[in-house]
Amino acid sequence: MKKFTKNQFVISIAVSLTLLVGIGVGYWAGSESTDESTGTAGLDNPCSDVLTSSDARSAMNGVLRAIDSPSYRFIEKGNSGDFSSECTVVSGEKDALSITAHLAMSGDVAQWTKTLSDNQDIGDSSSRKTFSVGEAGISSPAAAAIYLSCEPYQSPIKKKQNLSILVSSLNGSSHHSALRTELADLAVSMAKHAQTAAKCKDPAQIPEKAPEFS
Repeated sequence: MKKFTKNQFVISIAVSLTLLVGIGVGYWAGSESTDESTGTAGLDNPCSDVLTSSDARSAMNGVLRAIDSPSYRFIEKGNSGDFSSECTVVSGEKDALSITAHLAMSGDVAQWTKTLSDNQDIGDSSSRKTFSVGEAGISSPAAAAIYLSCEPYQSPIKKKQNLSILVSSLNGSSHHSALRTELADLAVSMAKHAQTAAKCKDPAQIPEKAPEFS
């Protein structure tokens, strides 16, 4: 049997630890993906990953017509049981449009709606309209929100999770008559993208587009 000197033994342990650390880093890096991009909106739609239909692309173009010199940033992160996607369109130094999806534990639809109201994310109750998508869809003149049940594949989290979709127009000058429908279309498009990207096992229950709001 070969005998190690003291120095050889120390080197062997160091190599073994290095390999273990490398394997660990590789495992965690492989379990989470991150996509981040920025750019100028120009004639092309920003955040193209979340625009899953021609209706969504038309809706984005409609929203952008009221935004001066738009640019955007897109950040998406996901692993088992955790997912977020954020598209923000910027005008100058101000955020003008926000499209987000988060895997969360929002409680039931009533609790989710109350949280939106408490955070002033969805406008006054008198201005809201509901539409059929997932478990709930809410539209207001400057925002749209969707609640989707979502149990991701191989998620270590046993409590009930859901996708919370929120689209907000933050540009005061953009409140034209078609904005309500355009924001709802963008929410539907993000819901389709997020349900696939978060690897939800639940049935889709998402229409091709939002209804026309007057």
